Amino acid sequence: MKHIILTLLMIFAPMPLVAGAVAVEPAYYCAKISSGDQITSKGQKLQDAGAILQQDRANYHRFNLRDFGDQLDPIFADPAVRAQIPRLLAASQTPGSVLREIEKGTPDICVDVSGKAMTVTLAAPAAERPVAGADSYPFEGRWSCEVAEFTFTSSTYNNGSENLPIREIQEGSDGSYTLMFDDDYMITLSGFTGSAMGWFSHSSQDNFLCQKL
Repeated sequence: MKHIILTLLMIFAPMPLVAGAVAVEPAYYCAKISSGDQITSKGQKLQDAGAILQQDRANYHRFNLRDFGDQLDPIFADPAVRAQIPRLLAASQTPGSVLREIEKGTPDICVDVSGKAMTVTLAAPAAERPVAGADSYPFEGRWSCEVAEFTFTSSTYNNGSENLPIREIQEGSDGSYTLMFDDDYMITLSGFTGSAMGWFSHSSQDNFLCQKL
């Protein structure tokens, strides 16, 4: 009887999660793969595209070694998530020609992380990439945002006490805009009605309703 019970427990016991099945938050960024991304922090040569992409993000977030064309991403500052890059790349349909270019060359790339895969495509050099958005953005102007008056242009953000240069603007599929600044600081502006918008800080998690002035 005891053997029967043990057998049943083994059959119906929950299966452990497979590490390769873990999904990560979606993200999109572009980067320049340089010779500095193709070696470890100890100077060892990297041969695998996944390891090179992981080193590129480590250089960006951990070592502050950033090439012209490197963009901020919202997820790989976490070393545990960064460690999943080789697995995410292996699960994608990235062409072998792109992988070889990462391993042997110094290409400009764009990376799309979605669910359980990370797809890489070759991109135009940073100086030739089109800037997202049109001549003006819906967030430009002066806004009363509950705690202070914020002012936005296409290239700067004034938080009521200082001007911050906008390093990058990413437009979301929902019409939101994520503004990226130095030191990995970023805010997302969304819900535009013409006279109001939402303001969200990724670092503090503060969320304000802003009224156009």
